[in-house]
Amino acid sequence: MSRKPDKDNNNATNQIVKMIYLIFQVGFTVICTIFMCIGIAFLIDKWFHVNLMIFFIVLGVLASFRSAYILIKKFVSFENPDDEYYKILGEQRKPLSRDSELVSSDYDELKLPDEKDAP
Repeated sequence: MSRKPDKDNNNATNQIVKMIYLIFQVGFTVICTIFMCIGIAFLIDKWFHVNLMIFFIVLGVLASFRSAYILIKKFVSFENPDDEYYKILGEQRKPLSRDSELVSSDYDELKLPDEKDAP
């Protein structure tokens, strides 16, 4: 006896896999960014004999937080593009077309000058 896959269970599994991927991606990005800055500081110290290790560690931590923020922001906006912006405005995303609720004069104003009908 075979069971049909549960659609809700499949969606939940996909969400869990995506979240685990995001966690590993953020961790990898943070570690790589910090180690790259430490490597740059090491090379500067080796070539120019100037110790800037603390400055580059702080720079690496700040850059890694920025990179993690960008990754998370892309993930959240990819998952639900209508969440924040349109909930604040209280309206749904609607395509702009001749069939939309615009009055014909409003649509004519949106046309480029060469698209407007001749008088």
